[in-house]
Amino acid sequence: FAPREYLVSHLEDLLARKVTALTKTGTNLHSGDVMKPSAVLGGLKAYMAVFKNLENYIHVDIVRVFHSVLLQQTQLTDSNGQPTLASVYNQCYVDYLLREVISSGNICYSPWRKSFVSRHTFPFKAEEFTDVSELSALVELIGPYGVSHMSNKMLDQVSSQVQELKKLVLANRDTLHGLRSSFYKPEVSADLMRRLRSSDDVIGRMTTIGCILAFRRLLLDALHSRLKCRIPYLLTSIEDFQTHFPDGKDRAIVDEMAIAAGLSCDIDPILCRALARHCTQDDHVTWCLLMVFIGVSLPTLAHQPQCTYRYMLEAHENNAHTLAIAINGIASSLFSSCNLQASQISERMKEFLAIASSSLLKLGMETGDKERDKDPKNRESVYLLLDLIVQESPFLTEDVLESCFPYALLRGAYHSVFKRREVARKKTVSEETQY
Repeated sequence: FAPREYLVSHLEDLLARKVTALTKTGTNLHSGDVMKPSAVLGGLKAYMAVFKNLENYIHVDIVRVFHSVLLQQTQLTDSNGQPTLASVYNQCYVDYLLREVISSGNICYSPWRKSFVSRHTFPFKAEEFTDVSELSALVELIGPYGVSHMSNKMLDQVSSQVQELKKLVLANRDTLHGLRSSFYKPEVSADLMRRLRSSDDVIGRMTTIGCILAFRRLLLDALHSRLKCRIPYLLTSIEDFQTHFPDGKDRAIVDEMAIAAGLSCDIDPILCRALARHCTQDDHVTWCLLMVFIGVSLPTLAHQPQCTYRYMLEAHENNAHTLAIAINGIASSLFSSCNLQASQISERMKEFLAIASSSLLKLGMETGDKERDKDPKNRESVYLLLDLIVQESPFLTEDVLESCFPYALLRGAYHSVFKRREVARKKTVSEETQY
C-alpha cells in the first residue's frame, strides 16, 4: 500500500469529476443547457489554484495530477470511460448548435463578427457560445486533440451531405450534361431547366456544408490564436515550413500539419481524406456536373425572402453566403481526390463561374410575376455571391469574374443592398418617433 499514490489517484478522480460537473447547469444537454467555455475555464482555474495549495502541506506532485487529468479531457472519454470536456462540447457544438443553425433558420453566420448570431426572438443566443473569446476558451479547455475530434465529426457530416449530393447529380445526369454544353443558349437551357429536379435540395445541402465549414474555420482560427500565444516560435517554424515547402506528393503531409496548428491551405488534405471514399477516377465527370448543378441552381435563391443581405453582419439571413466557403472547399477537395492538378482545378472553377454568371444574368431578363410569387426580390443579394465566391477561391481572380459578369452590375448590387437597408432603418426610426 502506497499512501501517496493512493492520494494522487483519488485527487485525479476528484478533479476529473469536478471538471465535467462545471459544464452542467441543468439536465437537458440537447437544449443547450451547458455552461459557456469561458465560465468553465474560470472554474477550472479556481480548482487548480486550490489543488496547488496542497503542495504547501503534503509532498504531492500536483502538476502531475493536472497533466494526467487535463490531457484526458482532450479525448472523448477518460480512463474510467466517463465523458470529458471534449465529448460534452463536441455534443453541444456539433450536435446541437450546428443542427439549430441548419434546421431552425434563426441563427446566421457573420464573417464580420466572426461568430454565429441568433435572431432577437430566438431563445438560444449562439453568439454567447461562438464569439472569439468563447472559442478561444474552448480551445484552451479541449486542446488540439479535442479540436481534431470536433473537426473529424464535422467532416463526417460533410461527407454524408456530399453522398446525398452525388445521388442527386446521378438522378439528373443527362439534364446536367445538356446544361453544361449549352448554358450559353437561352432557349435550350430554359427547356433543360424545366426538366431539372431538386435544385432547392442541392442549394440547401451546400448551405449546410457551408455552415459546418464556417464553424470549423472559426474553431481553427481560435486554435491558431491560442498556439500563437503559447508556442510562438514553434508555430512560426510551421508557417515557414508550409510556405517554403515545394509542391509534390508530400505536400499533403505538410498541409495536414499546418491545419493541425490552425493554419489554412488552398486544398484541405483532411477534407480530401474525408471525401476520398466518394471519389474514383471515373467520378471526375460527376463532380463537374455537381458544379454545373450548383451554378444553375443559384438563381432560385433570388425568390427566397430570407435571402436578404444584411451588411451589418456581412451575411445573408438564410446563410447563403456560406455557399462561397462550401463551393470552394468541396470543389478543391473533390477534384484533388480525383487526382486533378491545380491548373485543372482552376479550369473547372472557371467553368463553374461562367455557368453561374450566365444563370444569374438571366435573372435580369425576368419580368417578374408577383401574382405567382415569381418576382426575384433578392436578385441583388444573390449577385453578391459571385464576388464572395471569387474572394474565397485560391483559383479565381477578379479579372476572371469581370470577363463573365459585368463589374458595374456587381457594384450596383452592393449599392442597392446597402441603400435598401438604410431606407428600412430610416423608416423604422420615423415610425418610432410617431409614438
